Amino acid sequence: MQILHSIHFVIALGIFLIIIKEFAQSCSCLMTENKRKILLKSQNTLVMVLAGALLSALAQSSSIVVLMVIGLVEGGVISEKNGLAAVLGTEIGTTVTGQLLSIPHKTIFFILPLILIISMVLPKFKNLRKTIFWFALLIISLYHMGLPVKGLTSNSGNTMLRQLLLMANNKVHLAIFIGFAFTALIQSSSALTALAINLGRVGVLEITGALGLILGANLGTCITGVLASFSFSKKAKTIVVGQILFNFLGIIIISIIFHHYVNLVILITPSNLIERQIANGQTLFNALSVIAILPIFPIFYRIVKKFL
Repeated sequence: MQILHSIHFVIALGIFLIIIKEFAQSCSCLMTENKRKILLKSQNTLVMVLAGALLSALAQSSSIVVLMVIGLVEGGVISEKNGLAAVLGTEIGTTVTGQLLSIPHKTIFFILPLILIISMVLPKFKNLRKTIFWFALLIISLYHMGLPVKGLTSNSGNTMLRQLLLMANNKVHLAIFIGFAFTALIQSSSALTALAINLGRVGVLEITGALGLILGANLGTCITGVLASFSFSKKAKTIVVGQILFNFLGIIIISIIFHHYVNLVILITPSNLIERQIANGQTLFNALSVIAILPIFPIFYRIVKKFL
């Protein structure tokens, strides 16, 4: 039975990754390529951070925006410093995926038809209809990905996976490592976020373990930039090193005050739904990390350059 659940999970994960890619492409169509480049041409650090956040929220993928920024820096369209600021902004924008996935299913399937009707009445919103279609499929695929997860981690099947995840609830460093390894392997922090939400819903992961996985995913998603930077010059490597250093320092600091961080997440989340706590925890960590680095961003940039 465990083998069947494993096969089901791999298939469901594959379908989820395909659908989220299509969803990301449909979101990208909401803004033209020229408008994206205009957004990224500002010389103001805060504006660049906000531009990175907006683009990654629309693209539903920080990796896509990071690769775009690397290309623009390599081509001399934007400076290394501004490119790094935009990449830090993607850390905030990418949390929109978790917020969307954590919305209760009943609420989603009530709101989506209303938005779809409005977009059908207004011809200018043709791309929005496509986005809604893929988002609906995304939620359905998330539900189906949760079915084998429940079987793989049930009490009746005392599997190694279940034991590992239960250990992660009490050992934040183990949870971080699992999140990093999984995200680096499949190259999608969104899939890890979806998995953490599903594991929370079925009661295997507590909020501590789930947030540990999310923190690890932040570092794991940097692998995309690392792989891309091999074929680029030293300028592009500034972006990659900056992203890794930013996430690494953030994880170290939050690990020291982890229990206070978890308590704050629970405090700011009105409902007791663990999926909402996970999404809010991800947004809180990423947003606070970026806000904390902004006042010392010139210093941070100089430190990054010393690594090259």
